[in-house]
Amino acid sequence: MIDNLNFVKEQGMDKFLAKEAEKWKCPKCGDVICCHTQACYNCLSKPSKHNWKKIPPEKVTEADLIAPCGMNCGLCSGYLAYANNLEKKRGKIIHCTGCLPRNKQCAFIKKHCDLLINNKIRFCYECPDFPCKNLQTLDKRYRTRYNMSMIDNLEFIRDNGIDKFLRQQSKKYKCPTCDGMICIHNGKCYQCQHIGSWKE
Repeated sequence: MIDNLNFVKEQGMDKFLAKEAEKWKCPKCGDVICCHTQACYNCLSKPSKHNWKKIPPEKVTEADLIAPCGMNCGLCSGYLAYANNLEKKRGKIIHCTGCLPRNKQCAFIKKHCDLLINNKIRFCYECPDFPCKNLQTLDKRYRTRYNMSMIDNLEFIRDNGIDKFLRQQSKKYKCPTCDGMICIHNGKCYQCQHIGSWKE
């Protein structure tokens, strides 16, 4: 980004746009290639860089916990139980390391999406059909039950970047008592409150 700004400053916006158009032009169809996935969504001729593999727990970053569908796995009951070493209870407390860290890409949408199955995109907003019917169904469920929108999350990331999104999430879901994170599924802090179930 700094290089881009310096280029604009030194040579002007017109030259910068011409350079970018040439740089990101698909050699097959002439359309624009996505800078995140190196894929042309007009012909999907470019291989994806998102060939996900399981991420070792010690190497997982906050950004790795944002699933392609826009779910912040860092706020999920399964991840918070795992991260805080809560004892597993059948049907009540489960452990999950997050969608990307366990190489699932998206637990809800992947099996219905060729782009996710073939690792063509990192986030669903990169898809020309965004938001698709499956994402809208998932979004409606989370809006209704948990007052959280995957689509809003994705649009925020697309428009503002992942770093700003992570700061927004930290501020929005921070526990006022201990600075832990509040779970979206039950509204509890897994660091300072009793957790009997992911639902309560």
